[in-house]
Amino acid sequence: MIKNFADELGFNVGAVPVDLASGAITGKGFNMKNFDHLVILVIKAAGSATEAATLTIEQGTDLTFTTAKALNFTRADVRRATDVTTAGSFTKVTQTSGNTLAMDGTTGATQVIALVEFNDEDLDSEGGYTYVRGKFADVGTTAQLATILYIADGARYTPPPSPII
Repeated sequence: MIKNFADELGFNVGAVPVDLASGAITGKGFNMKNFDHLVILVIKAAGSATEAATLTIEQGTDLTFTTAKALNFTRADVRRATDVTTAGSFTKVTQTSGNTLAMDGTTGATQVIALVEFNDEDLDSEGGYTYVRGKFADVGTTAQLATILYIADGARYTPPPSPII
Protein backbone atom coordinates (compact mmCIF):
# COMPACT_ATOMS: atom_id res chain seq x y z
CA MET A 1 0.00 0.00 0.00
CA ILE A 2 1.33 3.42 -0.95
CA LYS A 3 1.21 6.06 1.76
CA ASN A 4 0.41 9.61 0.78
CA PHE A 5 1.67 12.58 2.76
CA ALA A 6 -1.80 14.15 2.65
CA ASP A 7 -3.20 11.06 4.37
CA GLU A 8 -0.52 10.93 7.06
CA LEU A 9 0.66 14.48 7.77
CA GLY A 10 -0.92 17.80 8.63
CA PHE A 11 0.18 20.70 6.43
CA ASN A 12 -0.57 24.38 6.54
CA VAL A 13 0.96 27.63 5.37
CA GLY A 14 1.81 29.94 8.23
CA ALA A 15 2.68 32.75 5.84
CA VAL A 16 3.07 32.90 2.07
CA PRO A 17 6.31 34.55 0.90
CA VAL A 18 6.37 38.11 2.22
CA ASP A 19 9.01 40.83 1.92
CA LEU A 20 10.16 41.44 5.48
CA ALA A 21 11.10 45.01 4.50
CA SER A 22 7.46 45.79 3.74
CA GLY A 23 6.22 44.77 7.19
CA ALA A 24 6.14 42.12 9.85
CA ILE A 25 4.90 38.58 9.25
CA THR A 26 2.57 37.09 11.82
CA GLY A 27 2.00 33.52 10.79
CA LYS A 28 -1.39 31.87 11.03
CA GLY A 29 -1.82 29.51 13.96
CA PHE A 30 -1.48 25.73 13.74
CA ASN A 31 -3.60 23.67 16.14
CA MET A 32 -1.54 20.81 17.57
CA LYS A 33 -4.49 19.36 19.48
CA ASN A 34 -4.73 16.40 17.10
CA PHE A 35 -1.01 15.92 16.36
CA ASP A 36 2.01 14.66 18.30
CA HIS A 37 4.79 16.54 16.51
CA LEU A 38 5.19 19.77 14.55
CA VAL A 39 7.97 21.04 12.29
CA ILE A 40 8.04 24.74 11.52
CA LEU A 41 9.86 25.13 8.21
CA VAL A 42 11.09 28.61 7.35
CA ILE A 43 12.70 29.68 4.08
CA LYS A 44 14.29 33.13 3.91
CA ALA A 45 16.01 34.90 1.04
CA ALA A 46 19.20 36.89 1.49
CA GLY A 47 18.82 40.41 2.78
CA SER A 48 21.20 42.85 4.43
CA ALA A 49 23.80 41.99 7.05
CA THR A 50 22.64 45.05 9.00
CA GLU A 51 18.94 44.10 8.88
CA ALA A 52 18.89 40.63 10.35
CA ALA A 53 15.69 38.59 10.45
CA THR A 54 14.67 36.86 13.68
CA LEU A 55 12.07 34.12 13.86
CA THR A 56 9.86 34.18 16.97
CA ILE A 57 7.71 31.22 18.05
CA GLU A 58 4.58 31.62 20.17
CA GLN A 59 1.87 29.39 21.57
CA GLY A 60 -1.75 30.48 21.87
CA THR A 61 -5.07 29.38 23.26
CA ASP A 62 -7.02 30.00 20.04
CA LEU A 63 -6.50 30.59 16.33
CA THR A 64 -6.36 34.38 16.77
CA PHE A 65 -3.85 34.15 19.65
CA THR A 66 -6.04 36.23 21.97
CA THR A 67 -3.81 34.85 24.72
CA ALA A 68 -0.24 34.17 23.56
CA LYS A 69 3.09 33.47 25.17
CA ALA A 70 6.57 32.33 24.20
CA LEU A 71 7.11 28.75 23.07
CA ASN A 72 10.71 28.09 23.99
CA PHE A 73 13.09 25.72 22.24
CA THR A 74 16.76 24.80 22.58
CA ARG A 75 17.47 23.39 19.12
CA ALA A 76 16.97 24.38 15.51
CA ASP A 77 18.38 22.80 12.36
CA VAL A 78 19.62 25.42 9.92
CA ARG A 79 21.15 25.56 6.48
CA ARG A 80 22.69 28.96 5.66
CA ALA A 81 24.53 29.84 2.47
CA THR A 82 24.81 32.34 -0.34
CA ASP A 83 22.86 29.74 -2.33
CA VAL A 84 21.10 27.20 -0.10
CA THR A 85 20.37 24.96 -3.09
CA THR A 86 24.08 24.12 -3.17
CA ALA A 87 24.61 23.96 0.60
CA GLY A 88 25.37 20.70 2.35
CA SER A 89 23.61 19.27 5.35
CA PHE A 90 21.80 21.07 8.12
CA THR A 91 23.73 22.45 11.07
CA LYS A 92 22.32 21.86 14.54
CA VAL A 93 22.01 25.17 16.38
CA THR A 94 21.67 24.88 20.14
CA GLN A 95 20.77 27.74 22.40
CA THR A 96 19.67 28.51 25.90
CA SER A 97 15.94 27.99 26.06
CA GLY A 98 14.24 30.87 24.26
CA ASN A 99 11.60 31.50 21.61
CA THR A 100 13.71 33.25 18.96
CA LEU A 101 16.15 32.19 16.25
CA ALA A 102 18.51 34.62 14.52
CA MET A 103 18.00 33.47 10.94
CA ASP A 104 21.29 34.81 9.57
CA GLY A 105 23.39 33.74 12.56
CA THR A 106 26.69 35.56 12.43
CA THR A 107 27.29 35.12 8.71
CA GLY A 108 25.53 38.22 7.43
CA ALA A 109 23.07 38.34 4.55
CA THR A 110 22.45 34.73 3.58
CA GLN A 111 19.70 32.50 2.32
CA VAL A 112 18.33 30.28 5.08
CA ILE A 113 16.28 27.14 5.52
CA ALA A 114 15.45 26.47 9.18
CA LEU A 115 13.53 23.76 10.98
CA VAL A 116 12.25 24.18 14.53
CA GLU A 117 10.45 21.17 15.99
CA PHE A 118 8.01 20.69 18.85
CA ASN A 119 6.20 17.80 20.48
CA ASP A 120 2.68 18.28 21.81
CA GLU A 121 3.97 18.05 25.40
CA ASP A 122 6.17 21.13 24.79
CA LEU A 123 3.04 23.29 24.84
CA ASP A 124 1.28 24.47 28.00
CA SER A 125 -1.78 22.31 27.29
CA GLU A 126 -2.92 22.49 30.92
CA GLY A 127 -3.16 26.26 30.42
CA GLY A 128 -5.19 25.72 27.23
CA TYR A 129 -2.35 26.40 24.77
CA THR A 130 -2.68 24.17 21.70
CA TYR A 131 -1.87 26.60 18.85
CA VAL A 132 1.61 27.42 17.54
CA ARG A 133 2.74 30.18 15.19
CA GLY A 134 5.93 31.67 13.82
CA LYS A 135 6.47 35.34 13.12
CA PHE A 136 9.04 37.91 11.99
CA ALA A 137 9.39 41.61 12.77
CA ASP A 138 9.85 44.19 10.01
CA VAL A 139 13.59 44.12 9.20
CA GLY A 140 14.06 47.60 7.71
CA THR A 141 14.48 48.68 4.11
CA THR A 142 16.37 45.89 2.32
CA ALA A 143 14.11 43.38 0.57
CA GLN A 144 14.22 39.81 1.85
CA LEU A 145 11.43 37.33 1.30
CA ALA A 146 10.42 34.79 3.93
CA THR A 147 7.78 32.09 4.22
CA ILE A 148 6.57 29.89 7.09
CA LEU A 149 5.23 26.35 6.61
CA TYR A 150 3.88 23.90 9.20
CA ILE A 151 4.23 20.13 8.85
CA ALA A 152 2.79 17.89 11.56
CA ASP A 153 2.89 14.16 12.09
CA GLY A 154 1.47 11.77 14.62
CA ALA A 155 -2.10 12.59 13.60
CA ARG A 156 -4.62 11.12 15.98
CA TYR A 157 -7.08 10.56 13.12
CA THR A 158 -6.85 9.49 9.46
CA PRO A 159 -7.05 11.56 7.39
CA PRO A 160 -5.62 14.27 9.65
CA PRO A 161 -8.11 16.94 10.75
CA SER A 162 -7.68 20.54 9.71
CA PRO A 163 -4.95 22.23 11.78
CA ILE A 164 -6.74 25.58 11.73
CA ILE A 165 -9.80 24.63 13.78
